[in-house]
Amino acid sequence: MKSRYVTLLLILLLSSALSAQNLKFQALFVFNFAKNITWPTSYKSGDFIIGVYGNEPEIIIELKKIAQKRKIGSQPIVVIKLNNTNKITKCHILYITRGKSRDITEINLKTKSAPMLIITDKEGLNGACINFIDNDFDLEYEINTRRIRKRGMTIVQSLIELGIEVSD
Repeated sequence: MKSRYVTLLLILLLSSALSAQNLKFQALFVFNFAKNITWPTSYKSGDFIIGVYGNEPEIIIELKKIAQKRKIGSQPIVVIKLNNTNKITKCHILYITRGKSRDITEINLKTKSAPMLIITDKEGLNGACINFIDNDFDLEYEINTRRIRKRGMTIVQSLIELGIEVSD
């Protein structure tokens, strides 16, 4: 009986460690997406804003670690937490957590065709530019190039080729 509890505890600890590692990789992916997307000229000055919509403190911590050390072009990176859709304004990237994915339609209506790269943590979510796919051991992503271009951004071909291209 005792060995079952120890095994269960180890499984829980391993699961937690994998989740934390996954968020580190997601933050790195977000940074690499930012480096490989071109925004309109009006978005190339001032701070490079990454908004996180939802309650996922771990991804915010990881993004802020990157923001302290890196820039996008000459723009300093600023990471902000957003709690409701009314606070979503001029972001370069909007990361929507899994718990807030149900608000994608409202977000798209509010941001319309703004040059905002919408990234979600939910596979198959219609309306996003990029969706992370979490299959426990590999981190992959779906990419909707039509939606990215419709929002006035351009994307390097290698980023498309590394993802799974989808359309809506």
